[in-house]
Amino acid sequence: MNRPPPPIPGPQRNTPWRTVSAVVSGARHRLHQQACQDVLRTAVIDEHRLLVTLADGAGSAKYGGDGAELATAAALRRLAGYRPASTPPASASGPADDLPATIRQSLADARTAIEQEAARRKVAPRELATTLLVAVATADWIAAGQIGDGAVIWGEGADEWRTLTRPASGEYLNETVFVTSEGALATAQIVRQEGPVREVALFSDGLQMLALKLATAEPHAPFFRPLFRWHREARDPIAAARTLDQWLRSPRVTERTDDDLSLCLAAWDTPWPFSSSSPPNVQSAHDSAGTRTPAAGRDDSPKRDGPSRSAGPHKPVDFSADYTSAATAGCIDTEVA
Repeated sequence: MNRPPPPIPGPQRNTPWRTVSAVVSGARHRLHQQACQDVLRTAVIDEHRLLVTLADGAGSAKYGGDGAELATAAALRRLAGYRPASTPPASASGPADDLPATIRQSLADARTAIEQEAARRKVAPRELATTLLVAVATADWIAAGQIGDGAVIWGEGADEWRTLTRPASGEYLNETVFVTSEGALATAQIVRQEGPVREVALFSDGLQMLALKLATAEPHAPFFRPLFRWHREARDPIAAARTLDQWLRSPRVTERTDDDLSLCLAAWDTPWPFSSSSPPNVQSAHDSAGTRTPAAGRDDSPKRDGPSRSAGPHKPVDFSADYTSAATAGCIDTEVA
């Protein structure tokens, strides 16, 4: 876009949430020298409340990537303003009844932002079409909204995960629903789950065939088990973001999908081990495309794919020694190491 997205409220420095994210251009976009259409934003509010917005701009839309930037920014702004009405802000107890309404409004804000930009450009809103996933989580509950494909999954920390929102398909095969689609807000998935929340993941449709069982859309445990294990053991957030980026670019992943790839992993009660000489809000260098890798405890800028500068040597991580992809009702027996 010619102008930057609106400023996003920054998170608190000290938080029990550990997040790492990466966005990678798909092989199809690289082949045709097209920009990545995925945008991912995260923030932590009042130390304990995790916010994530993820959008995948429609490949058929001329400005799909711009729509994704607008949608994630507008939705995150709305979610950042949410405060539980029935409990003090410092409490992590159950969400107030107005949370589903706030999530629905965040989706509506995204649509409004796209419509306003379309009017400014004198184009139809469908030219900025995008999917959108949003999530709000504390240690005691998680809520999410979704229009289109991708998914939000969560777990209680026992190497078991459940799907909170799941891919939404359109009328025809390989067709999905976009924020600008007719009836998108009325049919949006809005789900709230109370109970211990220790792990959260959001991903775009590029990873669906690897991360979800095709028949049930439930999480494929061999995909997430090594990822979360590595995530909890990683020591440096900048190096972790680079490693996750490299893994998404590896042939073991890209040979199974040619779409853009976005993945956010979050774990509760595993803060990054900052030293006294390492300020928690230092941002990594970002390239001319505007990509930033997550600095300690925050990543409130949009993530788009692009080359990154070295942050120093780090040990490569074997994410997936026990990984097999779930591409059919019976999993493909192909190990990714």
